[in-house]
Amino acid sequence: MPKSSSLRRWLAAAVAGGALLAGAVQAQAKPPECIAPAKPGGGYDLTCRLAANGLQEAKLIDEPMLVTYMPGGIGAVAYNHVTGVRNDDPNLIVAASTGAALNLALKKFGAKQSVDDVRCGCAGGRLRRGGGA
Repeated sequence: MPKSSSLRRWLAAAVAGGALLAGAVQAQAKPPECIAPAKPGGGYDLTCRLAANGLQEAKLIDEPMLVTYMPGGIGAVAYNHVTGVRNDDPNLIVAASTGAALNLALKKFGAKQSVDDVRCGCAGGRLRRGGGA
């Protein structure tokens, strides 16, 4: 067999293998996800859904955001899961509150846990018209 023919076959196999590998990597990419550290239907659920809607409207995510419920330990279960298992997941956000920050400061999530273990992305609030709080 001439060298040019075997080289073409090798190149064709390499290109096909590269295409398959790229497809497999793309298929394994995780969709965006928000962890609500409570049961469905509460404030954390609403926070995740509002964040998902805002991120989609701003075209910062291309597909719907999954909401995962992780109740337990006043938020400690979700916090410890993220810091221990998924601390480098770029497609993950976690709904939080000032209460969660207080519990973290009071070491209710564990003596070794710190606010430095997470990045705070944003804060939301509600403004009222007409002079009252």
